[in-house]
Amino acid sequence: MADTGGAGNGASGSDTAAGASSEAMRSFVIHRCRLAVESADGGGVDPAAGGGQEMGDTREASVVVRDGVIERVVLLPDERFDPQSAIPGADVIDATNKLLLPGFFNQHTHSSEMWSRGLIKPAPLELWLCSLIDDSPVHPDAIYDSALLCAAETLLSGGTSIMDHCSMILDMPDQTIDACVRAHRDIGIRAFIAPLMGDLDIMDCMPQEPLRDPVSTPPATPYRCTPDPERRRLFAAALERAAAAHHKPHEGVSIVAGPTGIQLCSDEFFLECKRISEKFGLPRHIHLLETAAQKQLAWDKYGCSAVQHLDKLGFLNEATTCAHAIHLSPHDMEVEER
Repeated sequence: MADTGGAGNGASGSDTAAGASSEAMRSFVIHRCRLAVESADGGGVDPAAGGGQEMGDTREASVVVRDGVIERVVLLPDERFDPQSAIPGADVIDATNKLLLPGFFNQHTHSSEMWSRGLIKPAPLELWLCSLIDDSPVHPDAIYDSALLCAAETLLSGGTSIMDHCSMILDMPDQTIDACVRAHRDIGIRAFIAPLMGDLDIMDCMPQEPLRDPVSTPPATPYRCTPDPERRRLFAAALERAAAAHHKPHEGVSIVAGPTGIQLCSDEFFLECKRISEKFGLPRHIHLLETAAQKQLAWDKYGCSAVQHLDKLGFLNEATTCAHAIHLSPHDMEVEER
């Protein structure tokens, strides 16, 4: 399993004048920033760049960016380097005493939860989620506003990429996804949009027995749940339409197959998401073993760990990222490393 993205600008530039201006701004020089420079073998600061520094030390440098690509890094002082003439007419950004870092990746968030911040009292996750449903957006305009706020917060925190596991409005899945995509495009962040989907009821995520050691103690009664095939069909169709319309990684927007997790998805739903992700070349993203209750739920449902079961289904691959992944066994970790 691997990271599914990187830093960049996903602005759509739909307005011609704005697009031209954006292109012109993509060539610039960052002058006199602080920069960590490693040697070719990764063993520390390159001795040729000044010598003697330990890992963690920084050097003053200028970074020349042409058409959105780093063209060269100039370690200072360098009497031959003139930032004004590096790219004639390009902006020179004075970064004195500023540390230059790669853009951060907000690897898991739910933009739709911007509306519920501070409204729900602390509770175990499974109970907290029941309250969250009452405070979730019920109109695409609210989805757009919350995604816009979440993306802005990420950018202001140094993030340039976001994995938005966005909640769906049940009877408006297409409009929900469209609004989320439009918000991230409008603000210009690189977005991985994983519609949050499942075909089980919220009560199915609750353990049906008190917590115990599920590995050594089997459940007293078999786990039972009833998937909703109509909901599965509705969400799968919406995911396919979204992939066909919006999956454009080269433009900064990727659609991600985002089943909620083992607590709210049947095997049939996982396999449907797998099929769609393979058809369109989509990454995959799920919640995995966030709580002890989910660990027990997996053993009660499958007779093995969630990781082992997802591996048997063929859902885990190099393009799958798993949020949380707290209650893993050593064997689970070995499976994930493959």
